[in-house]
Amino acid sequence: MAKRVVLPALFLVAFLSEGCLPPPGPSKQAGNPKLIPFDSEAALLSYFQQQAIQQTRAQRRSGWLFGGIPTLAPGAAEDNAVNAAPDATGDSTAYSTTNLQETGVDESDVFKSDGTYFYIAKEQSLRIVQASPPEALAQIANVDLGVWIDALYLRDETIIALGSQADGARVGAAAPDGAEIMMWPPYYPRAKISVIQIDISDPASPAITHRLELDGCLVSSRLTGGRLIVVLTVVPELPAQPTPREINRMTLTEVMPKARASGGASADAVPWSNWLRPEAPDGCAMTAVLTLDAANVETIVESVAVLADAGTIYASPEALYLTDSAYDPEDNYRENTVIHKFSFGEDGAARYTASGSVPGRLLNQFSLSEHKGNLRVATHRVGNGGVFWNDVVVSVAVAESGNTSSGDDAPPPDSAQDQADTQTAPQEPDNAVFVLGENNGALDILGSVANFGTNEQIYAVRFLGDHGFVVTFRQIDPLFVLDLSDPQDPRLVGELEMPGYSEYLHPLGENHLMGVGRTTDEDEWGRTSVKGIQLSLFDVSDWTNPQVVQQLSLGSWGSYSEISTTHKAFTIIERDGQTLIALPAVLTSEGGTYYYSYEFAGVLCYSVDPAVGFAELGRVASVGQPVAWWPQWQRAAFIGDELYALTPDGIRAAPLTDFNATEQITLSE
Repeated sequence: MAKRVVLPALFLVAFLSEGCLPPPGPSKQAGNPKLIPFDSEAALLSYFQQQAIQQTRAQRRSGWLFGGIPTLAPGAAEDNAVNAAPDATGDSTAYSTTNLQETGVDESDVFKSDGTYFYIAKEQSLRIVQASPPEALAQIANVDLGVWIDALYLRDETIIALGSQADGARVGAAAPDGAEIMMWPPYYPRAKISVIQIDISDPASPAITHRLELDGCLVSSRLTGGRLIVVLTVVPELPAQPTPREINRMTLTEVMPKARASGGASADAVPWSNWLRPEAPDGCAMTAVLTLDAANVETIVESVAVLADAGTIYASPEALYLTDSAYDPEDNYRENTVIHKFSFGEDGAARYTASGSVPGRLLNQFSLSEHKGNLRVATHRVGNGGVFWNDVVVSVAVAESGNTSSGDDAPPPDSAQDQADTQTAPQEPDNAVFVLGENNGALDILGSVANFGTNEQIYAVRFLGDHGFVVTFRQIDPLFVLDLSDPQDPRLVGELEMPGYSEYLHPLGENHLMGVGRTTDEDEWGRTSVKGIQLSLFDVSDWTNPQVVQQLSLGSWGSYSEISTTHKAFTIIERDGQTLIALPAVLTSEGGTYYYSYEFAGVLCYSVDPAVGFAELGRVASVGQPVAWWPQWQRAAFIGDELYALTPDGIRAAPLTDFNATEQITLSE
């Protein structure tokens, strides 16, 4: 039985928001999730002012008044993570590229490769390195971009860099008035991002060709169909004394986020006629979705904005989905996720088309997947007033969701959407998968599978074709297999329990699945602790009876891989009939009861045989020390017969036939 304690709501929120205590705002109530346009500039300004006044009042009551600092909902700010996908050629010149959730939808990274050169984001610069052949390994260009680089795209002979800057004090250290602001990741008042296009037709002589500056914080981005889709969160700066009187003096010009092309005048990033709001007010934060021409990023093809927070972002080749977590009228943490769909038109631009909602909260972008026109969504559902925190169920008062009529006169629900709208919260925390279909501007629930993984949280999700895989964990690691071939009758068809848990799932052919996660240990009192890295290989050829082919445990407690926090650190390639994977990792060995020592930091290389499992080929140590108090990013790359370990400090290469014969360079400051 789960341990259940009652904690004050303020204490609860501090731990449920990934280490930060967000300022409270107007309640996000259940209601019609469809977005509503404004009929005039005056209506837009008035709505913003009303929401800003309500939010500052709520912040004063709680003692948290930040004023004008963007905050992102859980699951946002995903663009700082990256991965590698298989090259299908299978020849000796094959090279790994960014691992994508969806084929045809490119995702950014701090590192890109074209098989000859590496393009690396290092602080405020773009570094270009000749990577092949390894004996010629050298940095050949260093471009100062003037902003901290968050993301890179490689398109033909062009690099598109997205970087952030701030005119004000850094949030997360100390506010201008000296008050400590408990917020992570750190955000900045008066934040801006720059989208910079660099011509790399001559890699040794790159040239900046276009530059667009936008107000706001980067939430996420995607590159598809020749269009760069950029999602921003903006909170306009409020007056120094944000009284109702002063807020009502604000003009629309002060409120609207701006776009500034290089050498051009400032203009509204989103025209007032393209602003939308939810039926249930959601504060004064803004989320903007901009479609840029990837051939000239100064050209805004289309833009649309929502007066609501940004959460998890997912994109298929057909649409971008923006999610927003909801709370009950008392600002209690509760399960309800609103989903807005922005379809890509013939011109590739993202335009709002539909909204829906599901009970539960998302893990990350892999919690969403579009297939055959329908959206599959995996959620963790809070129990009857409880949420998990460190293996403890913490009780909070939550209202029942939706219409809770239960009298004899209440009509029975006649659809999956009606059933979802009328159900109350489950008695115990559990998990669910919903299938949504677009219907006349609404994302209706067509079918669902619920009540699995009771008293466990979701740690990994992967949707592949007509099937879905969900990993939950508390003390053991169940892998659930779902048959989603009939959207109106999704079914749980298989389950496998094993020690430890997976945090990222990757397909291996049609019948196998790889998992990267953590090993666990249970002490004499029944408490579960996380230990080293765990690699798992599953045989799912029989959907009803998944099997473990092999599990490997790497390192001791204190070991970690960046794959645990971003799928983009995982690298895989098909080469000469072999599947090779490379895992950036920091491994430790136990030095006693209360301490450990570092034994390796770099990239681990394995071949994977679906019938047998993993075989380690070798290791390449990283340049620099990614084991400091703030670990730096690590990546791996394959080019032909070479494996590369990359960090912001430098690159080390080794042939797959002799991991001791290394070449390396250091990237200067």
